[in-house]
Amino acid sequence: MPTVKIHISSTVLPFQKPILVKEVRKSLVEFLGIDQRIGQVILYETPPQLRCAHESRNANFVYIEITMYPIGNSETKKLLLQKISSDVSKHAEVDIKEINCCIIEIPPENWYEGSFRN
Repeated sequence: MPTVKIHISSTVLPFQKPILVKEVRKSLVEFLGIDQRIGQVILYETPPQLRCAHESRNANFVYIEITMYPIGNSETKKLLLQKISSDVSKHAEVDIKEINCCIIEIPPENWYEGSFRN
């Protein structure tokens, strides 16, 4: 079920993008201990001129949104956010200070994933 949406500037080099999504998915599976068959990472790109933040921020900032079932363990969430932010910083060549990341927890009854339903 977990889905990671990564919003980046289109200035990230093309060869880095597939590496980035694979590394983030690997971290997702590892940190949450989920089945290898579930979980996805989606990369969204926008040109710098269509990105706006305070002038103190870089236009190449990154926003990461993780949607998943509630897990209750704050330490696991913190480590997951740090690891995925680190992956993105490394592969998108963005300073960690320019990354914002959040977790949105959705109860199982509010999620449908047809291929893995009993």
